[in-house]
Amino acid sequence: MLAQLYRLYFQIEIAQDKVYYKQIFNPLSPHSNKYKDKANEINDYLNEDNNTNIDGVWKGNHKFVNECRNKMTHRNSPNIAVMSDFDINFKPHPSFLLKRIIEDYNVASKYISEIPDEIEDVILNDFNLIDGNE
Repeated sequence: MLAQLYRLYFQIEIAQDKVYYKQIFNPLSPHSNKYKDKANEINDYLNEDNNTNIDGVWKGNHKFVNECRNKMTHRNSPNIAVMSDFDINFKPHPSFLLKRIIEDYNVASKYISEIPDEIEDVILNDFNLIDGNE
């Protein structure tokens, strides 16, 4: 959803069904020239190393959640303990999963809310310029 918002707001010439968030937020991509600082920030978040030995928000939540989603979609359920030739999976406690998912969702929501906030600032600024209030 975040990548689609960036595609629309920054008028990135990519077909709607060809939008991949790792491509949109790749700071080396020419698409990110209009929002280079934010692309670096989001890319850094997407590629954080896993660290749950800290207080507060854990690091690497997106990678963890993405890997969990990929396991569920392409291999086996992360809710089942498995030891096989292609995967070793020990079922994490539900509260562990919830914390990671909620923290990742919270970061995505923060980034998503920045676009409408920026649009609102631009509109209000334009309105004030037209109205002569500035």
